[in-house]
Amino acid sequence: MKKSTYKWILITGLFLLAGCEDYYVPEIEPQPDALVVEGILTDRNEHARIKLSRSAGFNDRSFFSSVQKATVSIESEQGESWPTGEISKGLYETLSPVSTRTGESYFLKIRLSDGTEYRSESEIMLPPSPIDSIYLTNSLFKDVYLNYWGEPEVKNFTGITFSVKPRRSPGTDPGFLYQWNALLNYYVYSTELGTDFPYYCWKQLSSKLIYVYDYGQDDRIVELPLGDLHFLSYYTLSPEPIDTSWFEGTIVAAYSTGFYYHLTQYAITSKGARFWRSVRNQTEASGKLFDPIEEQIIGNIYCVSDSTKVAFGYFNTASLSDRVIRVTMKREPFTDYGTIDIMPTAPSLHECLLYEKTEFWF
Repeated sequence: MKKSTYKWILITGLFLLAGCEDYYVPEIEPQPDALVVEGILTDRNEHARIKLSRSAGFNDRSFFSSVQKATVSIESEQGESWPTGEISKGLYETLSPVSTRTGESYFLKIRLSDGTEYRSESEIMLPPSPIDSIYLTNSLFKDVYLNYWGEPEVKNFTGITFSVKPRRSPGTDPGFLYQWNALLNYYVYSTELGTDFPYYCWKQLSSKLIYVYDYGQDDRIVELPLGDLHFLSYYTLSPEPIDTSWFEGTIVAAYSTGFYYHLTQYAITSKGARFWRSVRNQTEASGKLFDPIEEQIIGNIYCVSDSTKVAFGYFNTASLSDRVIRVTMKREPFTDYGTIDIMPTAPSLHECLLYEKTEFWF
């Protein structure tokens, strides 16, 4: 009987916790005016960019305070140097493309206009890891919308969930960052007084979340989910509505026909992956009881000339791999897909053409 009583006390306590869910505002030690560094060096033999700014107080209004007139360079452990120029407020770009080598270590040097010096820890350029496959599965997304009478209703939107199984190169212990962008094709048919209006449309979408994979924590994950895309149903580019002002006449049909999906994989160090995992956890926290625990985000930037000065950010090295697929849509969320060589380039983010198909429309 005593064990049973304890069991019910525990269950009752859990229900009370769920019913008393509240927001938690952490006590944060302010670090105003600290240097914030954003930068990544890839293996693509391209110009690298570094962004410098200043931190603001937690309760201050969000704004960007750029750090100008700094001297910034990327260095290698072998003594090579790539100086930068300030191309806009707080944004620095190397004067020439940075040619990197696998297995070589690189770091960042910063000297501010007041003479304060910063640098990053050295980061090794890992070998690229190929993307073997992108996995697609049907998914269902529920959203609340207002019906004809202005009443809220729950509606199902069909779509596709994407995932990938990372594969590390032999002898390495990397982490991975992922970024995707998509080019969606959809068809809108309208009519008025016996005249038909077929519209061929496209819309560009991109990832808004940080997707991180760390072999130190995630080696048991079979596949890493990369988010969902949900597609056109009648009168809606779900879950976003169609702007009907683009079309003549009365819309009779609207549906997606296919899309292109471009996945980019960044092979970074395991320490870099832990940094981005912490950033992701913080951005996903909403202040509720069962949110991820607040943690200190440790970067790899430090002040050389004054150890009391605080800096935030991370200088990453990254080897890139990418993959592009083309997916055909019919009655189901998707019917077939295959790999293609190059992601098509659309002339704008979102557009519709009357009677006219673009080269990438299918």
